[in-house]
Amino acid sequence: MTQDWKEAYATLEQFVKSSPAIRIEPRLTVIPEGERGRFYELFDQAREVFVREKMPTIWDEACKMSENFFAACRGLEAAGVNQVKTPPELERLLADPARGLIRPLFNPLFDLLKGKISSQEFDFSAQRAVGAYAGPLFKAGYQKWVVLVLLGLAEPDKALSMPYDELQERCQELQPDEKRGFCEYNLPRPKDASVISLGHEGYEPSFVVADVIVRAPDMGRWIAIGDSLTDASWSAKNPTANREWIRLRERGRELKPLLEWPDLALYVDEKPENLGLIIDFAGMLRPDVLIECFEQPNWWRHGGIERAQRNRERFQPRLGSFIVSRHPVPEEVKSQVAAGDAGEGQAAEPAPSVSILEAGYQAGGLKPVMEALFPAPPQE
Repeated sequence: MTQDWKEAYATLEQFVKSSPAIRIEPRLTVIPEGERGRFYELFDQAREVFVREKMPTIWDEACKMSENFFAACRGLEAAGVNQVKTPPELERLLADPARGLIRPLFNPLFDLLKGKISSQEFDFSAQRAVGAYAGPLFKAGYQKWVVLVLLGLAEPDKALSMPYDELQERCQELQPDEKRGFCEYNLPRPKDASVISLGHEGYEPSFVVADVIVRAPDMGRWIAIGDSLTDASWSAKNPTANREWIRLRERGRELKPLLEWPDLALYVDEKPENLGLIIDFAGMLRPDVLIECFEQPNWWRHGGIERAQRNRERFQPRLGSFIVSRHPVPEEVKSQVAAGDAGEGQAAEPAPSVSILEAGYQAGGLKPVMEALFPAPPQE
């Protein structure tokens, strides 16, 4: 492949000029079928070379995320899971980082070929488009990696999931908004799963359910993780009475959605049926552990610590909260979090702490979460 962006673009431009049947003009685009294969081969090469050359950090991060995601997927093979699905855009980037990263450059490169923008304008707008596209996907991908690694650390031998397709088919979004919360439904039990889906697209789903529930045979417990946490529109007829619920709102009184949710909620229980439903209209199953995932450097300068503390106070995890950081964290930031926890510890009922884990893409960096979920028995 051509390594230089200018050379790659010049090759594409020369092919267009040397093919009379191809017309790429400000108001007209004609690429005959006989020329289409070679055109898009050069078109895609130019886009890929641009990202490699101009945005090497983003390119390397996408490749690293993909590699580590699929390595983490293998941790669920013993539980019978042979496929892990994610939302389409993330799935595309994970499966082929090159094809994923070049997607935002389709229209800008055509605009450059048509003479609608200058090369300088393309350079600026293209980098901005790729950064805006990749940023949320890097966040989502890192979060999915955390989920998979935590489940793998349990060395599971069985996996369950809620029948999401069945729920989606039966539970349609209600209009107008005044009806939210008044439609009730009996949720089904979790079922054996060989395919799991991490994260579901959509606004105000009927319910938020556990993406996956696995059995940790050595601990004699089941672990569930709630991802894509958000407000739900329906009320469950059969929420478990065996665990505590955090009241979110009263039906018919409070309809405004919450502005902020934690990234992940973790649960441990002896019975998987207690872990299927995470959120309905009125309440959220009280989590055992909360996790905030930060893949950006300097996240602590953008309210990350305050967010973790707010969510800990709002959702009251029994065993504490963790911040999982993709990048190293300065000691003074750790000291700031520790000092805040020490101050709260003077209260009559101290809140569980917030702990920072500089995990990067090292699975061992997440072991403290499992140690919180499954504390060692006290030594006599």
